[in-house]
Formats: sequence, C-alpha cells, structure tokens
Amino acid sequence: MTAATETDAHKLPALLNALRLPSFKAHWQEVTEMADHEGWATAQALALLAE
Repeated sequence: MTAATETDAHKLPALLNALRLPSFKAHWQEVTEMADHEGWATAQALALLAE
C-alpha cells in the first residue's frame, strides 16, 4: 500500500468506479469535509460511507 502522502485524491473517483462503489463515489467528498472539520478518525469517516 502506498503512503498517505503519496496518495492522489484526484484518482479516487476512478478507483471507486473500479471497485464498483457508487455510493462512496457520490458521498466521499462531503464525508471527508465533515471528518476534517469535526476531527474524526479515518475509521469513523469510512464507517459513515459504508452505511
């Protein structure tokens, strides 16, 4: 797995398409903005997306 500093968030929509995760693709930006603003742990943001 690549380090977080090497991850390009611009690739995320294509990756989510490849993984067939349309709900993640539709909501990831909103959830990550909330997580950043509220200081959530990564797992908390992923759990919200998975719901």
